[in-house]
Amino acid sequence: RDGMKMGRMRFTIAHEMGHFFLQNLNQDEQSCQIDGSKKPELEREADEFAAHLLMPERRLKDLVGSRISGYEDILKISHTCEVSQQAAALRLMQVTRSPAAVIYSEAGDIKWGKASGAMHLRVKRDQRLARFSQANKMLLQENRGWAKAVETKADYWFYGQMAGKLMEHSSRLYEDKVLTLVWKR
Repeated sequence: RDGMKMGRMRFTIAHEMGHFFLQNLNQDEQSCQIDGSKKPELEREADEFAAHLLMPERRLKDLVGSRISGYEDILKISHTCEVSQQAAALRLMQVTRSPAAVIYSEAGDIKWGKASGAMHLRVKRDQRLARFSQANKMLLQENRGWAKAVETKADYWFYGQMAGKLMEHSSRLYEDKVLTLVWKR
């Protein structure tokens, strides 16, 4: 848990540096506090700056390659770059060539999702986790940590269908929060 706090702190500092270097300093202090609604453009720019500073694309490709192999990729990035698993997962979606998505759920509800450029389906948001998804099972069994990757169904996570085999690899971050990686194998 301390590592997660340190990763968040590093990302926050890099985010604030982004405001400075991108010259968008004339905003009020409250604008960095997001309440679940869409982030303002200046905040997205500062997040992008932080992600590129802490997790350069070349370094990530050297670390995990350009194809998804599982949740281990997120853990490698998080550990090596000293960022949270959420930040590592979001950056992975920016650099991978695999059709993939990362989905964050809380208390059994999908809160947000980010698909890679190769994933042509939209992530379901503001919906309950699918009953038979690995993420939901982890919450019901109160497992900590992560389990092995399992095959999953597109309609658990996305609007629309996808041909081929989809894999799900979920990790219970803490309490009722789960981060899920879904990718086409």
